This record gives sequence, structure tokens and C-alpha cells, in this order.
Amino acid sequence: MKYHFINLLLLFILTPSFGQENKDAAFYIDSLGNISEEVNYKFIRTVKEYYVEKKEYQFSEYYKSGQVALTGTTKDRDRIRLDGTAVTFYENGTKKQISNYNDSHLEGKQFQWYDNGVLQFEKDITFDKIKNESVEKLLQYWDSNNSHQIIDGNGTYAALIENDSEGIEHKNSVYEKGEIKNGYKHGVWNGNSSHPKITFQEEYENGKLITGTSTDDNNIQYTYTEVRQKPTPKTGINDFYKYVGRNFKTPNIQGLSGKIYLTFIVDLEGKLVETKIIRDIGFGTGAEALRIIKEAKNWIPGKIRGIPIRFFYALPITVKVP
Repeated sequence: MKYHFINLLLLFILTPSFGQENKDAAFYIDSLGNISEEVNYKFIRTVKEYYVEKKEYQFSEYYKSGQVALTGTTKDRDRIRLDGTAVTFYENGTKKQISNYNDSHLEGKQFQWYDNGVLQFEKDITFDKIKNESVEKLLQYWDSNNSHQIIDGNGTYAALIENDSEGIEHKNSVYEKGEIKNGYKHGVWNGNSSHPKITFQEEYENGKLITGTSTDDNNIQYTYTEVRQKPTPKTGINDFYKYVGRNFKTPNIQGLSGKIYLTFIVDLEGKLVETKIIRDIGFGTGAEALRIIKEAKNWIPGKIRGIPIRFFYALPITVKVP
């Protein structure tokens, strides 16, 4: 039954007219949540009533086995902008996490379970509009042995977690240990990570990182005040979008419309490399997208705990000719 289900989804992908007639659509998705090629896909995403103009769309993502991985609501049919409740599942069918979003920002209660169905944690998350980031408050936490480590926001936390932060090219296993006070990290925390491969020590005060020091395999130390810094264009992301809009030469084909999807890596020096066209609309639009990324100026590279790393970036370009 699962194989029949996957074949039906592939039929949606390979025959857009069929998907359009039924108003739904499906896409190959890579491990970072971006539209992908068949050879690199990890999930298949279905979007209900994709071909209908709406404010919100119901969608689901499925493992290759056909088991549901994620269900939720998005404000954008092409790029997921979560809104409302989203539920993720392990491939064995067990519920993994329930999270709440407000226009793609985590906000409200969040619960997570181990793959055996035992509750792992409960968090309360608020969104800081000034800093443009979600702030987590850990209320309860049980380790894999079902030991209640954090009780009503207080206790000692120690855990190994898989970090799937947006844009990071590789999964990063992070072990960290420290005090949770009133729901927030407090005092000195120690840990290590697999990518980048480092050990680190950090000092927190009521959840705010005061300072951190990481040490790599060569015993080189890096200091930082932010755990994660995304790569950014030197003149800002809005200027980059304007650059794309100004320099993209749209073919003069009446009625041509659609979205081009491309991906690239921001490397350790801030160069935009390994650009790939995932989907284009023909008439040379893919080649034109490659050209403008190749000619773009360098970005400020991204960092994890003070160490520059490669970041993956996905960019949709909308084309519309009257």
C-alpha cells in the first residue's frame, strides 16, 4: 500500500497538468526542507489545493516509506511558512513533536517525545520581535531513562541532541550540560559537537549567552557571543533581493510566469558556490538565474560557536510577463 501511495505522489510531480486538475501538488524535498531533485530527495511534500490562491495551505511530508513525517499549515505554498500547530512523527509512526507557530515563528507550548512514546520535554516559547528570534523556556525534561531532570523549570540538564538548524549543511550532534534556572540556561555550560567538531564552554545569565569559547581539533580557540550566525550579504538581505530583481533578464515571452528554484552554498569565505537549478520554467530562465548568482558579491560567512562553516541557501525567483 505504501508503494502505491509513493507512486501516486510521483505521478503528481511528473505530470503537473494532472496535479493542477486536482488542485493538489507534490514535490521532492531534501533533508533541509527545500525542493529537491529526485536523486537527492528525502521526503515527498503534498500541498492541498496548491493551484488555488489562498492565504493558507494544508500540507504533509512523507518519508520514502510512505509514513507521514510532518503535517501542518503554511502561508506560502512554495516555501513553508508554518502557522498554527505542526506535528512531526518518527518513521516508526510514533509522534515526535507538537509545536505552535505564528507566521513561521515558534510561539507557545512545545512538546517532544522519544521514539518509544515517552515524553521528553515541555517548553514554553515566546517570540522576541526586537531580536527577531524565539526564546525557549524549558519547563520539564526527562532523560532517555525517564529520569525527571528538569522540574518546573529548575534542575541540571544533560543531553545529546540532533541539531537540524535551518541552512546548516550537515546534521550536528550536540552534547551539553548545565543548570536550568526558572526555565533558562544559567551559569557555566560545557559541551561538544560533531559539526563543527569542537568542545565548548559557555556562560549564561537567565538564558542570555554572555560569552562562549570553542576549541577545535587543532586546539585553536574561538570566542563568541552568539551560538549561531547565519551568513548574510554585506549590504543586507534586502539589497541582495534587489540585486536579483534588477539584474535578472526576463525573456520577452508573453504570458510567461512561474517560479525558478535554485540552491547554493555560502562557503567559509562567503563565496556563493555549488549553485544548482532545482526547477525552472524554460526559455533560458535557469541559466539566467545561475548567472546572477555567479556574479553576486561575497557574503559574510556563517558561523557556529565562532567557527565559520558552510551554509546551504535556497532561493525562489518569481517570473511574470504580462
